[in-house]
Amino acid sequence: MINILFFGLGVLFIVLILPLIQELSELMCLMLETLKSIFAKIVAKKNLEIEELNAPEVNTNAIGFEIPSCIEEEYFEEEEKHKNKIGF
Repeated sequence: MINILFFGLGVLFIVLILPLIQELSELMCLMLETLKSIFAKIVAKKNLEIEELNAPEVNTNAIGFEIPSCIEEEYFEEEEKHKNKIGF
């Protein structure tokens, strides 16, 4: 008799109470994610303001031209030295 009672309570718990607990936990997670998104939006706005304040001045004298770096020049000089070798 007591086994049937425990079986009935187990079925009741699985069918009714467990889904209710799961829905409540999902609702709490949803609320926390909403709070996180609100704070993330505030932080993104502040970061954008800081980025606009720290924007570097752009020198527009030579648009489209790139100054070669010293590393590239050294590389080409080394290649030319190797090409000019004659003999063994």
